[in-house]
Amino acid sequence: MFLPLPKIAARLVGTKVGSVNLHPTLSQALQQRAGAADEFRAWLSGLCSSWQIDNLCAAHSGALLANDNTGKSVNERLRMTLTRAEGTLAKHDRNYGKSTAANATVPAAAPAVPAEH
Repeated sequence: MFLPLPKIAARLVGTKVGSVNLHPTLSQALQQRAGAADEFRAWLSGLCSSWQIDNLCAAHSGALLANDNTGKSVNERLRMTLTRAEGTLAKHDRNYGKSTAANATVPAAAPAVPAEH
């Protein structure tokens, strides 16, 4: 999510001006199985490494366009977002387990979220 909010409004919702955030229901969206958090990490990290993302338009939030971006690149903002989500992902690992050789699969196009999301 990218919410182009003034500084005071950003503080009220617990974010920083210009930050990109994952949806607050990430913990509910991840599949309840071992390795789902690892797959999400690998997917988002891989996306940031292999694509040059200039514009971001997320559902139910604002657009971050290259022409208007005076801060960090979208790729860097997404990397920072993944770092901030580590607590949620680590909790998922504790509850459901991490990837093992038997269940390690990294989706090429989408993270491990249920189809209805």
